[in-house]
Amino acid sequence: MTTSVATHIRILALLYLVFGTIACVVSLSILVLCKLAATPMHRTEAELHTHTTTMVAVQPGDEPGSATQLTRLSNVVFGAVGAAACFGSIVGVLAVVSGIGLLRHSSWSIPISFAAAVGFLPFILPGTALGIYALVILFNQEAVSLLKD
Repeated sequence: MTTSVATHIRILALLYLVFGTIACVVSLSILVLCKLAATPMHRTEAELHTHTTTMVAVQPGDEPGSATQLTRLSNVVFGAVGAAACFGSIVGVLAVVSGIGLLRHSSWSIPISFAAAVGFLPFILPGTALGIYALVILFNQEAVSLLKD
């Protein structure tokens, strides 16, 4: 067992804990903000329950710039942002769980660490760097043997 490999695993675990916590907080905040922004303030409670929308931005017969067209477009935008925020919160939870497992040198943390590393790759710059660093560490045979003990 090389001490540098153990040090890299500890660093990766701490980075996972920090980045995972940040990802969860930011993602959940975005989900709450999307929900608040997508809820129309001018409608009554009965109108909210009967209001149905489609995920089509433009339908024949809609005038350009009409309220119906803008509502459909905002549903698509908020849906996409909400899906990205859900993905971010899932990756954050995986990273936190994996960070705890890596600190304990548990063998079950290896597949979760791989999933978190791949999940962090789309997060521009810091997430991509963390994902690549994690993959380099996790593909090291010494690190895998240290975690399987």
